[in-house]
Amino acid sequence: VKTQSFTTTTTLAPGKSYVVRAFCSAGDSVLGVSLGYLPPAQAFVPYTGGSPRVLDTREAGSTKFGVNEDRVIDLSARLIPTARAAVINLTATETSAAGFLAAYADGIAWPGNSTVNFTSVNDTVANSAIVTMNAGKIKVRSGAAASHVVIDVVGSLL
Repeated sequence: VKTQSFTTTTTLAPGKSYVVRAFCSAGDSVLGVSLGYLPPAQAFVPYTGGSPRVLDTREAGSTKFGVNEDRVIDLSARLIPTARAAVINLTATETSAAGFLAAYADGIAWPGNSTVNFTSVNDTVANSAIVTMNAGKIKVRSGAAASHVVIDVVGSLL
């Protein structure tokens, strides 16, 4: 019985098909083939700096998000520079009607998601979210209602 093991690493592209072939001599057989996916190393790093608050539109000099408004939020000062995603707490408060807030990566069109949903006037609703970033920035979009927005950073996802 001959045993030969080998490991090869290939980067697989999403949506592509791949074939794995084993060639054996007459009388030999393949007893097993193992294929697997090794995800990239990940780690959550909690934010431990000063205030985690990166946005509070109730503060002087700021304004409520209007209907269907997008704003770019720069989180880079509070996150690890190599972070792929931010872990945040997103709060809608002093809402004008039923609606939502959506958080997503800067640099892309709104993907149709909602991160926080509220159902009436003057609601205050919060939700935690993991948001992919682009160069340390995310976008927040309001839906069909105006709302004040509060964002606190919880940590980085490497």
